[in-house]
Order: sequence, then structure tokens, then C-alpha cells
Amino acid sequence: MLKTILLLLLLSSIFLIETKVGRRETPAPTIIRITRTIVQRELEPELPLRVFPIHEDDYVALSSPYGERDPGEIGGYGDDFHDGLDAYGTWRARILSIDNGLVITHYPPPDEYWRGHPVLGGYIEILHQDGSKSRYGHLGETFVHEGTYVHRGQLIGRQGGTGKCATDHLHLELEIDGRLVNPLRWVRPPR
Repeated sequence: MLKTILLLLLLSSIFLIETKVGRRETPAPTIIRITRTIVQRELEPELPLRVFPIHEDDYVALSSPYGERDPGEIGGYGDDFHDGLDAYGTWRARILSIDNGLVITHYPPPDEYWRGHPVLGGYIEILHQDGSKSRYGHLGETFVHEGTYVHRGQLIGRQGGTGKCATDHLHLELEIDGRLVNPLRWVRPPR
């Protein structure tokens, strides 16, 4: 932070000297751009990385990214914006909580007793300590219930193919400040 302040002071003093001497009447656009970039980086909070929701020994690949997609893609179902990230692991891959939090919604996977979530089948929603929410869908098995406090990296379920989906995978949504965001800004797939 101190380096940024010193750099801003240096840039502003260069501007004042050049203006007084008469070389320039306005600061150079590149100086403005550089200054804005530095200030924006300093003002943006560090994005805390969270645990990837598929256990690293079970992870295979990402299958459908967050954002615009062709409705004809697997899982498109006529909607051209994908609110989450789809990833898949080995058969019945272990699904982990990306951070500490409280389970606020739980739909057991469909079976002879439970219907599951109408779209996401076996489904868990967790409210995290910072107010963000993570949602895990298409689960074949769940190990938590509403009111359960979970820890970062805790096993909460197993990958499945429940709800409206063409194949086994995990659908992950991340909501921050009431908006759905790209989960890949906060979680990184195992290498």
C-alpha cells in the first residue's frame, strides 16, 4: 500500500511540474491509465481462494463453464446462460464444501421417498461466514442436512446424475453479494 501511495505522489508531482513548466496542459493518458489500474488493484479486496468442490483424487475435468453457451450444448435445456460451473469426476466422486458455513437448503437425491430438487436433483446450499452462498447440484448422495455446520473441505455428498442432466457431474453455483458469479474466480481445479 505504501508503495502505491508513493507512486501516486510521484506521478502527481510529475504532472504538476510538467504543467507549471508548460510542457503539457493535461497529464498523459498513459499516466492516468497506470494510476487507475494501480488504485483499482489496491482497492479491490483479495479474492480468497476456496477448496475445489470435487476431491482432487476424484477430479477429471470441467465440462461446462459459467456464462453464455449454446442451448444445444449438453445441459443447455433452452437457456443460453449457464448460472454455474459443471465439472465431473470419477464415478461417485467425493463432493466437498468449498468453505466453512451452514447448510440452509437440502434436497435429498430422488429415490422412492424423495423427489429431489426439480432441476438439480440432489442439492445442497451453504451460507458461508462472509455472506456468500455455494450451491451443489445433481448429487447422487448427500451427507448433510439443513442446519448442519460444515467445514472447508468437508465431504458433503457424492457426484450423481440426478435432476435434469444428461450425465453424472457436479453443478456448482457461487453467489456473492446477491449475484451469481463465475466460481472459477474463487476456486481452482486440481492440477
